[in-house]
Amino acid sequence: MRRIPALFLFLLLPFVTCAQLQVQPAYGLYLSTDRSSGTLQLRSTQATVYTVSVEDRDSLGRGNSCHDWLKVQEDELTFAAQSAARLHVSATIPGGSSEGEYCSDIVLRPDDGSEALRIPIHVRVGEVYSDVKLTNAGAQRDEEAVTFMFELSQMGNAAYRGNCVLTIENGSGKEIHRQAGHVDVYGSSQQTVRLPSARVPKGRYTVRMAFDSERKDLGDKAIPVMPKNYKIVLTMK
Repeated sequence: MRRIPALFLFLLLPFVTCAQLQVQPAYGLYLSTDRSSGTLQLRSTQATVYTVSVEDRDSLGRGNSCHDWLKVQEDELTFAAQSAARLHVSATIPGGSSEGEYCSDIVLRPDDGSEALRIPIHVRVGEVYSDVKLTNAGAQRDEEAVTFMFELSQMGNAAYRGNCVLTIENGSGKEIHRQAGHVDVYGSSQQTVRLPSARVPKGRYTVRMAFDSERKDLGDKAIPVMPKNYKIVLTMK
């Protein structure tokens, strides 16, 4: 594989949480032609009155947009101390829309200037399917660290939301890095792993990436995909 340019963006996490609010479902809302409206359950963890403004905005380039389809009933929500509220969202899906998954965001912006909460909204039209593909990999050394870079692409008409276990082994087969977690790929996404240079001397390195779609947090909204494994050999100079 060819080397990826050094400038990289980390785009695998579409959902930003904040300390003041808890949201159920935690993954946002999935709507469809059969279920075109839904409700988010919100709970404030604040000990004082807490107000948020409700905004809808596009999905920052993550896949096909449903921004113009959405309607949010509430413009503002006020919470008493540690109280709960509901946020109602509906979608008007245009006739003739192509099959696939569309997405946008609902943003809750606190009036105290603290961190905003971005909640993803997905609208599925017809049959949806997905997969993930590693399209590029490379590594680059600077004075302080080695940055491993991986470019992932969504395959199919819906975002790939799965798990990934990534390991890096040196030429002797010793594991020098391991990480595991959720991975969300809308269109294309990039991931980087940065390790101190002292841990990555010159030589050959083997990177293994194992993907599966067993996302318990998504429940029945997860799209089943066959597990997929990649092995990449890189030479560090």
